[in-house]
Amino acid sequence: MKTLRKNLVLEGQNLEYVKSERDILIQSRSNPFIVQLFYAFQNVERLFFLMEVARAGTLFNLLEYQAPKPFKQDQIVFHSGEIICGLMFLHSKHIVYRDLKPENVFIFEDGHVKLGDFGLAKENVDKNHKTKTMCGTAEYIAYEIYHRDSYDENVDWWSLGILIFELSTFKTPYYANNSTDITQNVLLNQINYPETMIKQNKQIISGLLERDPKQRLGNIILLARIPNYFPTGNFQYSLLAGYLSRVYYVKKMENVECPIALDKHLL
Repeated sequence: MKTLRKNLVLEGQNLEYVKSERDILIQSRSNPFIVQLFYAFQNVERLFFLMEVARAGTLFNLLEYQAPKPFKQDQIVFHSGEIICGLMFLHSKHIVYRDLKPENVFIFEDGHVKLGDFGLAKENVDKNHKTKTMCGTAEYIAYEIYHRDSYDENVDWWSLGILIFELSTFKTPYYANNSTDITQNVLLNQINYPETMIKQNKQIISGLLERDPKQRLGNIILLARIPNYFPTGNFQYSLLAGYLSRVYYVKKMENVECPIALDKHLL
């Protein structure tokens, strides 16, 4: 259950964000790569979103659980593939996510992952209708947002590149101790790839972290090239119509609240 206090929702642009999140969740019903909304209702003081429960936690929990033991390559492919499918669905609806990070990738008891928390997502965005709001989580924000350019759904592919780097190394490529230094790293610095990173991962990360969004991997280009980057034989894009069959990680968390239960900023 996601619970929001009305008095806080009515502050600033929070109401717009909450309405947008509800609408996006309604559009995403029955999509296997998006966390499902069952009901939305309210009382005098609060709004309630009744969501499906991700009992196995989040990709953030998985990174903590796995470290420092490296992920297998086909495990990286598995999780990246389902995230790609979620992003492609959102983009097909002209929705830019803007907050892809491990904490927002939810793992279910069958081991599959789904995207959730659409508080920063924006509707009606595509290559012909861009936006310019500065938002996101510092380590995952795309170059063009930091550069104060108008942007479209390509910012999500940048965030995916950060996430794949993190799955490969347990750290993000532009990490610093404060947001100012992170901004400078994104705008000015080159990525230092560890020698242990395999060629395919480096290639796809480099394509996703292309500073020119017009040259960045994404959507159809990514779909066409993915076999070259991930030639494991375990990944097929027929999963766009359903689930992948192979599951790597399930960790039940008994007597723990659903990770998407509360929006701490609006309680």
